[in-house]
Amino acid sequence: MTGALSGAFLGESGIPSEWLSALEDDPEVKGRSYLHDLADGLFEVSKQEAMR
Repeated sequence: MTGALSGAFLGESGIPSEWLSALEDDPEVKGRSYLHDLADGLFEVSKQEAMR
């Protein structure tokens, strides 16, 4: 829970660059691209919910 809240507040810049560079970026693996797309999708949903 703490990591999720911290990530929501700090965004990608809150993740150490060493950790990001270690993530795989293969379409077949849930790596960097998957996490980035997931975060973007969650942000869009949160904006829609805020408009209600």
